[in-house]
Amino acid sequence: MATAVPVWPGPWTDEITALVQGKGALGPDNGMVKKLSTEQRAAIAVRGEELVAGLLDPDARAADTKDILIRLHLDLITPAAQSPAVQRLMENPGYRPPSALHGTCYNAALELIVAKALWRAGHTEILPWPVEGVAAKPDFVIEGHHPTPAGHSDKSFYDACPVVADTLKVGGCKSEEGLVTGLINGVTNKVGSYQGKSVGVVLEAADNPCLYQDGGLITVDERIIEPFQARIEALNVDIRQRLLFVYVVLPGAAVVTMDAAAWG
Repeated sequence: MATAVPVWPGPWTDEITALVQGKGALGPDNGMVKKLSTEQRAAIAVRGEELVAGLLDPDARAADTKDILIRLHLDLITPAAQSPAVQRLMENPGYRPPSALHGTCYNAALELIVAKALWRAGHTEILPWPVEGVAAKPDFVIEGHHPTPAGHSDKSFYDACPVVADTLKVGGCKSEEGLVTGLINGVTNKVGSYQGKSVGVVLEAADNPCLYQDGGLITVDERIIEPFQARIEALNVDIRQRLLFVYVVLPGAAVVTMDAAAWG
């Protein structure tokens, strides 16, 4: 009997709803949120609920959900963003101006958007890390490559996982060459962080000025992915042997998939 394909949000439901609760990344008790003004906290509450609704909706595109996160970022831009120089930079959709929304809050929400983009691209084996407490806690487990969490401490669960996967935002690059280097650095950083394990790396790369000109996209995926893959092939063999896959999320939340077979 064929196994039914899981439907989003599935196991991600609790992670999504927790985003705006308590000490969640956009929750009222999060230390970074509590520092903000009443008006700023209210903006986070409104946009946060919009973001959660978009994330939970299986039919909503991940890219459209990210637009909500970007609007929240822009709702909270700092006075520095009013300078003429920054205003000119903001004409590029890949540029993120200074904002009172803390980067850790932005990135935590972005991880859930990336997870949705992966699922919509067919990567339903990507599951949320189920145990809290590990200092170097990865973002994801891979279905079929982890034990049942019951009975495990945070450390013993981590030790028992031969495969982990993690997300990294690579942003702010002004040239395609700089973006490729940023992606490579992301791969080596993540593989190096999880010694003794096979590592999947998910790189979110949509927030880069080099991808846009005059408000529109100017870079096709291949112009980033082909030199990136060539750079991966040149990495130390010890890194490549532990690199299980790389998913690169580019504008529009399209996922460019590369697995170990691509570089041997």
